Amino acid sequence: MAGVRPTIRAISNAVGCSVTTVSIVLSGRAEEFRISAATREKVLGTAREMNYRPNLHARNLRFGTSNIVALMVPTLTHRFFSGMAEAFERLARTSGLFPLIIATHHDRTEELEATDYFISQNVDCVFTANAAANAEVSETLKRAKLKQIVIDAHNGGGHVVTTDSFVAAEELTQRLLDRIDQAGKQGVVLFVGGMQDHSVTRRRFDGFLSALAARGRVFADKPFVPTPFNAGLVRDIFADLFAREEKIAGLFINSLAVMEGLMLYFRQNRDECRSVSYAVFDYHPFMEAVDLDYVCVRQNAETMMSMAFALYQKGSEAGEDRIHFAPYELIESVSGH
Repeated sequence: MAGVRPTIRAISNAVGCSVTTVSIVLSGRAEEFRISAATREKVLGTAREMNYRPNLHARNLRFGTSNIVALMVPTLTHRFFSGMAEAFERLARTSGLFPLIIATHHDRTEELEATDYFISQNVDCVFTANAAANAEVSETLKRAKLKQIVIDAHNGGGHVVTTDSFVAAEELTQRLLDRIDQAGKQGVVLFVGGMQDHSVTRRRFDGFLSALAARGRVFADKPFVPTPFNAGLVRDIFADLFAREEKIAGLFINSLAVMEGLMLYFRQNRDECRSVSYAVFDYHPFMEAVDLDYVCVRQNAETMMSMAFALYQKGSEAGEDRIHFAPYELIESVSGH
C-alpha cells in the first residue's frame, strides 16, 4: 500500500529468511553471527529495493545504546572549530549516528552544564575540543562511565588528538624572529592572546619563550598580554599596547579571534601595524589579502576530527590512552616589510 513504511517482517517474507536473521544483518552484526555473505547481500539488496529505513530509536532501545555522539566546542564562529564541527557531523551521519553539537563560548560553567546534558542523553562518546574546564569535564565523564576523546588540548580523559602546541609555537616563533632579523627591526617581541591558566595557551607561550631564549633575546618585562576571545575588546587592547610600547618588533598572535581584533585596529592604523612582524597560531585565507609581514600555523581541523573519530570507532582496539599529534604546516607572507 502506498505510504506504508516497509518493515523487517516484509523484508523477511521477501527473501525467505527469519525476522531475526534480517534484523541482525540490518544492524550490521552479520559477521558476528556468521551469516553468509550471500544472505547478507540478499537482505541488504531487498532492503534497498523496498526503500527500507530503520527506526533508529527503536533499534537503540533494543540494543541498549543511544547511538548519539557529542561534540563540545568553544565556538562555531571560529573557522577552525566550525570546520571541526562540520567534519564531526559528516562522520557521525555517514556512520549512522546522531551528532549532537554544543558551543560553550569559552565558559567553564557552560562546559560543565553541557557535560551534564550529554550524560543525561546517555551519549556513546563525548568529543571535547579545547575546553577551558577540561580536567573537570573529564572527571565528570569518567564518573559517569562515558567515553571521551579530547581534541586540541594536551590532557584529559581517554585519547587526545591535538597539534603539538609547544613544538609548533616554538617553530612559529623561530620563523618570526628570522623575519624580524632579516628586516632589521628593533623592539620587543610579545605574546598576545588568551589566559596563561589555559593549558593550550600555556604550552604555546612556553614554546614562544623557548624560541626567544634560544636566540638570546631579552624578554620584555611582561611578555604575555592576556586578552578575551572577543575581537572588539581585543582591538582596544591593541590600541593600548601600541600606545604603551615605544617599539614593537614582533607579536605572537594566539588565535584567529585575536587576529580579528588586530584587523579592526589595522583599519585605522595601517602604517603602525605594518611596522611589526606577526606570528599567528592558526590561519584564515583573509590574511593573504592583508599587507602584513606574517608567518602562521595552519592546523587541519578535518584531519584532527578524522583521527579522533577513527579512535572512537576502534574502541578498545585503539589501545592505551595517549596523545596523538596531528600534522600542521607553516604559511608565510610573500615578503617582509
